[in-house]
Amino acid sequence: MSLGAPGGRHAVSSPDRAASIHDLLADPQQPRLVFQPIVDLHRGIVAGYECLSRFVGPFAGPPDVWFDRAAQSGVTVELEQRVVCRALEAWRGLPDDTFLSLNISPEALASKELQTRLRDAGSLHRLVFEITEHSAVSDYRELLEAVRSVREAGGRIAVDDAGAGYASLRHILELRPDFVKLDRSLIASVDQDPAMAAVVQMLGDFASGIDSWVVAEGIERIEELDVLCSLGVPLAQGYLLGRPNDEWTTLAAPISDRLAARMQSANEKDAVGALSELRPGIRAGSDVDEMCAAFDACPGAAHLALLDEHDRPLGLLRRSDVERRTPSLRHTVIVAAATPFSEAATRAMQRPEETRFDPIVCTLSSGRYFGIIALERLVTSLAR
Repeated sequence: MSLGAPGGRHAVSSPDRAASIHDLLADPQQPRLVFQPIVDLHRGIVAGYECLSRFVGPFAGPPDVWFDRAAQSGVTVELEQRVVCRALEAWRGLPDDTFLSLNISPEALASKELQTRLRDAGSLHRLVFEITEHSAVSDYRELLEAVRSVREAGGRIAVDDAGAGYASLRHILELRPDFVKLDRSLIASVDQDPAMAAVVQMLGDFASGIDSWVVAEGIERIEELDVLCSLGVPLAQGYLLGRPNDEWTTLAAPISDRLAARMQSANEKDAVGALSELRPGIRAGSDVDEMCAAFDACPGAAHLALLDEHDRPLGLLRRSDVERRTPSLRHTVIVAAATPFSEAATRAMQRPEETRFDPIVCTLSSGRYFGIIALERLVTSLAR
């Protein structure tokens, strides 16, 4: 990930070419900082935040553009120093038991100006310096000295863009980072390409071998999240888990619940929670237009769950019925995430013939809706 870019896609027009990098640096309000959560996939909580730059007003545009202009004009260190100083101010309000990660180029981190500012800051505990690269590092001596001083002050180091660009294995071996961040290009098809999943697994094993934590970047789909969890990836960020925000945000309940159920299922042999597909539910009392909109938002879904005001499932609605504007509640089997495969399959086969091959609905132990399990997926898992 380049400086300031979020862990997900964004569509922003380029800034006005008439606005120069010097105009931007003359504006004390630029850039604005936002914070994207980094999630502990095992515990289902926010473990940290990545600090990202946003350029607003006449300078609105992708962060990459402004950092490129700074590099071309020889003021990279000046712009990055400003970001670091603002990040240090925000860091003082960081929630307990979390860390703050900020992007920094090798030349900026090794600069005398920034090293002086970091020494003046004192302890760098709970700060992670995420080293980004736009060109290969030819001489590691200055950079390694800067890394050493950061660590002596309590800070930690991350290597960005692993699997893309200049973040080679040699680069990781030289820096011995505390975190290795996997590039979005490795994550985008991890649920569809076994070879890509194998690469993620390999990098995870490599990181473990040098006592580093893997962070998967750019998670946008639930299928990606499920595969990364199954591969044992410990940390992740992306639009699915939380968008950049002015505030310190927490993990949304549906994702938190899903991760909690996965953890519970991991401790239960052959538990169905791991098979559940997270699909939005439809609130009881919705009119037909609202039901149609819910199905439109889930193009591949033939069924969606109907939920009461406490997020407890009442049954299923079928797409074909809703599209004919004759929705009717289809009663189904409702199972807890910890239910064994065999028990869930037996109960599903005891349904009336009309609904026997409908999906089943999965809940948390509290009774709250968790997701839908396709019968084909259940039977395949049981056969294995």
